[in-house]
Amino acid sequence: MRRDDALTFVLATGAFTTMLHGSMLSPLLKDISADFNVSDASVGQLATLYSALAAVIAFAVVPLMDRYSRRAMLRFECGMLVVGTLLSALAPSYIWLTVGRGLDGIGGAFIFGVCMAAAADLFANPVERNRRIGIIASAASIAIIAGQPLLTQISAHAGWRWAVAATLVPPLVVLLGTRWLPAEALRGDEGRLRDAYRARYRQVMTNRETVWLLAVFIVMLSVWSAFSVYLGAYLKTELRASANATSLIFLISGVCFTAGSLIVPRVIERAPKRRVHATFAGLMGVNLLGAGIVYTSIPTVALFVGITALLGVSLYLITGILLLDSLPEARGAVMALQAAGTEVGLAFGAAWGGAALVVSNDDYVAVYQSLAILAPLVIICLVMSARSARPQPTVTDGDLAINPSA
Repeated sequence: MRRDDALTFVLATGAFTTMLHGSMLSPLLKDISADFNVSDASVGQLATLYSALAAVIAFAVVPLMDRYSRRAMLRFECGMLVVGTLLSALAPSYIWLTVGRGLDGIGGAFIFGVCMAAAADLFANPVERNRRIGIIASAASIAIIAGQPLLTQISAHAGWRWAVAATLVPPLVVLLGTRWLPAEALRGDEGRLRDAYRARYRQVMTNRETVWLLAVFIVMLSVWSAFSVYLGAYLKTELRASANATSLIFLISGVCFTAGSLIVPRVIERAPKRRVHATFAGLMGVNLLGAGIVYTSIPTVALFVGITALLGVSLYLITGILLLDSLPEARGAVMALQAAGTEVGLAFGAAWGGAALVVSNDDYVAVYQSLAILAPLVIICLVMSARSARPQPTVTDGDLAINPSA
C-alpha cells in the first residue's frame, strides 16, 4: 500500500469511527434500557449528552487545533474514545454508562475535523485533495450502512456490551495509523496559551467568508437533522411502511450518501463550487416541497430519500471544501468550528422538526415542506460568503488550472 493510500485509509477510518460512535446507541437502545431497567427516553438522552459535550469541546479546542500536530490531536481523541468505550462496555450501572458516553462525546468531538484538515495538509493539489476528502466522507456513511447492522447482530447474539466493545476496533486502528502522520505542528509556539486563544478566535471569527460558510453549514445540517430524525416516523405514520420497506429505504439513503461523496469531488473539478452548491441547494428546496405531493407512495418516497441524501452529502462536502480554503493558515481551527457547528445544526434541526410537528398537529409532510424555507437562506449565506472571499492563487497541475475558491 502506498503511503498516500495508507494515510487516506487511516483518515477514512477516523471518519468511520466518528459516525459509528455517534450513532451506536440507536440499535442498542432497547437492550441497554432493559439491562439497566431505565426508560428508553433516559437512554436516548445519552445521545444528547454526547452531542452537547462534543459541541462544547470542539468549540474549546479551536485555538489548539493548529498549535499541536494532527497526529497528537487524533491520538488524544482516539485515546478518549478507547477509555470511554471500555467504561461503557463494562459499566456496572447506568451512571457509569453515562460517564462512559460522556467521555465518548469528548473523544468524538473533532476527529472528523482533524481528518479533513489533515487531508488538506497532506494533499496540496486541490483535485487530489477533494477526491481524498470524498473517500473520507464516504467512510462515514459506511458506518451507517454496515456498522449499525453489524452492531445489531452482535447485540442479538452476544449482548449489547460486546457490541459496544466491538467499536474499539476503529479507534485502535487510527491510533496505530497515526505514526504515518507528521509529528510537527503547522505553527510554532504562539506564546502564552491565553493569548493564543484570543488570537485564534479573533482570526477565525473576523474572517467574514468563514463565518458565512459556517452559517451555511449549520443551516444545511439543520435540514438534514430534521429530515433524518423524523424519517422513520414519517414512513411508519404516513405510509404504513413495513420493517423491510423501511430498512430498504434507509439502505438506499446510505448508498446515495456514499455515491454522492465519491461523485461530488469530480463534479466540482468541472464547475465552480459555489455555483454547484447554489444549484443543489435550490434542488433540495424543490425536492422537499414535493413531499406529500409528488412523493406519495413507498417507491416514490424511496426516490425522495435517495435524492435528499445525494443532495445533502453534496452540500456538506462542498461547504467543507470551501471552509478549508477560506482560511488555510488556520485550517484546523476552522474544522473544529465546523465540528461544533455540526452539533449545533443537528440540535437545531431536531428542534425545528419538533416545533413543526406541534404546529401542524403531527403532520410529517408539513415538517419536510417547512424545511424548504431554509434553502433560500443557504443560498443567501453562500452569496454573502462569496462577497467576502479573499482572492486565492490559481493552482496549476499540468494543463489543469484550478481556483480553490471558485
